[in-house]
Amino acid sequence: MGVTCSSIMAKNVDLTIKFKLPKGHNAEHASITPEGELIIKDSDGNVIVPESMERTISYPREKKSPKIQSKSTVSQRYLSFSGVHELTEFDSVFVIDTNTKTVRENQISVACFACLSFKKEGSGIRVIHEEKLNYYEFVNIPIGVNPEKLAIYKVAKDVEFSINRRSPLNVVFITDSDIQSHEPINKREVAMFGDNFLPEGCKLHYASADTGSEWANKIIRFCDSQATQLLQSIERGELKSSEYQKFEELPPVTYRYHSRTGLEILNPVVKGFTIPSGQKMSLYGIKDENT
Repeated sequence: MGVTCSSIMAKNVDLTIKFKLPKGHNAEHASITPEGELIIKDSDGNVIVPESMERTISYPREKKSPKIQSKSTVSQRYLSFSGVHELTEFDSVFVIDTNTKTVRENQISVACFACLSFKKEGSGIRVIHEEKLNYYEFVNIPIGVNPEKLAIYKVAKDVEFSINRRSPLNVVFITDSDIQSHEPINKREVAMFGDNFLPEGCKLHYASADTGSEWANKIIRFCDSQATQLLQSIERGELKSSEYQKFEELPPVTYRYHSRTGLEILNPVVKGFTIPSGQKMSLYGIKDENT
């Protein structure tokens, strides 16, 4: 399947950017670079690097809170209106989605994940991807444990084990699961499950699989459909028999790995960012609680 990477903001959605400045700094004006990064300056024209920035794409709903389509945060740097430029800071970007179904009295959870990287190329960003799609099949995850968080933890530990021990982890997971827990998980205030925290050097970003037209929404929907297809293959008994391994951090869960080919990025270079006429864009400064 081909996935299109777009830098054009969809209609009928709102873009909100929040920022927190270091103590003693006041924003006088903001500007957008040709690459789509938001730059904030003080009254003397000096660039201020925010302590943190948050980018959210959402749309309003009657009698409900806005539906969030994507949400990401950065620390000690600027983010871009497209949400793509900041991804060049990571060594790897994993997009993951997990589906669960009861098969022959066993609770089967399949996580499908794609590994990407984002590299600057001229005035744009090139999306580099593996054609191979990866899957983890988990059996009988206990009630109360989020299958997607367990899958993210497993992939993060795999990456941690595989890299050079002298090199720190620097990866992000894009997931549509439990957005409210992302900030405390990223701060290591909340565990992924039990007392197992997301490894240092990893963080979570949010993208909805149900709605949204940004590249992350499209790839996560693709992973969702692929996870469903593998679940159906398991249900029909079409997969070759292979040995399950024990999930050491959470017995008696067992798991096995699968892979398939099939991911293609149709236009891998993202350039600029276009906001359609009439769309709402909001910029908020977050006040320090101690001031």
